[in-house]
Amino acid sequence: MVWKGDQKMEFIEQEEKKYELTDETITYRSSVLYRIRALKSFAYVKAGDLGGWVEGYHNLDHAGSCWIHDNGKVLGKAKLSGDANIFDDAWIYQSAEVYGNATISGSAIISGIAKVHGVAIVRDCAEVFGSAKVYDHATVSGAAHVYSQAKIYNEAIVSGCAKVYDNAEIYERASVSGDAMVYKNASVFGKAEILGEARIEGYAKVFGNAIVLDNAIVKGVSEISGDCRILYDSIVEDAHVKKGIIAILK
Repeated sequence: MVWKGDQKMEFIEQEEKKYELTDETITYRSSVLYRIRALKSFAYVKAGDLGGWVEGYHNLDHAGSCWIHDNGKVLGKAKLSGDANIFDDAWIYQSAEVYGNATISGSAIISGIAKVHGVAIVRDCAEVFGSAKVYDHATVSGAAHVYSQAKIYNEAIVSGCAKVYDNAEIYERASVSGDAMVYKNASVFGKAEILGEARIEGYAKVFGNAIVLDNAIVKGVSEISGDCRILYDSIVEDAHVKKGIIAILK
């Protein structure tokens, strides 16, 4: 075993290593991080290139083409592996995992035991934490928060200041944006859109080409589908709506 500072590192034979830890360090969130340097060329990285920051060799896999670019950081027990990439000022920590061909950029944060994989993208100021999972071709952007046990997958998009949490799921080509919230055991799928300050909660399902916007609330065991529109201050509870427009102003 070898040591660097206070960080215990698993010994890796020189010929197997694709990067090394330099003597350049910073202290971030009470952890000492080391700048990485590529030892060989792979993907878009050239031997000798400086990368981002890690707490130790356990944070960045030597296999695959995964890399920490720019000022990206991986610390704690978090791990970047496969062909995943971190750019800009994005960072992952605690026990989060980013792998596959996932991309984390901007000032995005992945933490807790969250997992981002597939070809998923988390960018801007978005945060994914708790036990949340973002995968397939899903995108989380803006200042969106995805947390608890929420899942975003297929080609779903969560953007703006939207929040998806608890056991909620957004999938297929559905989108959640603005200040909308989807939580508890709700699901949004198909090509459905949730925007404005709309709330989807309970065991509600919104799918098809349905749109819920403004301050509308869909809850209980409601199912909103087809080309239905729920808007303004409408509240739909335990109802199945397949077509038409529900527009109630307080």
